[in-house]
Amino acid sequence: MQSLVVCVLALATAVFCAPQQVLGPTTPPVPILRSALDTNHDGNYAFSFETGNSIVREEQSEVLNPGQPNQQRVVRGRYSYVDPEGRDVVVSYTVGEDGGFRAEGNVLPKEPEIPEAIQIALARNAAEEAQLNEQQRAEVASGRYVLQ
Repeated sequence: MQSLVVCVLALATAVFCAPQQVLGPTTPPVPILRSALDTNHDGNYAFSFETGNSIVREEQSEVLNPGQPNQQRVVRGRYSYVDPEGRDVVVSYTVGEDGGFRAEGNVLPKEPEIPEAIQIALARNAAEEAQLNEQQRAEVASGRYVLQ
């Protein structure tokens, strides 16, 4: 058991003491052109930065209804960069609003359009459900609804 511990410690020492990757003269550091950070004691924050290689990131967070049972944090942000093919990539996002994460951007997939036949069927279903009485709607909502 002691020899196993010694081997593990020796291996860990070798890994941590191994030379780290050093950027060569052909890879200059990317300058930070702009950087800002604002934090508040109430949990709200905002930050942004821009780099010399066209990366931009901005984010703001706000605590809604602090101290209340329905307290929640809402985060809004965006980032942009130029991809290897030279295209501008822009993504905006929100977290916490409507209970989840939502992102929009020119590189994100778009949801497919609903086929016309499905749209017609959904409209017909809604019209039929509108004609139901309260008891019938409760039966449909229960999941036990059976067509007759």
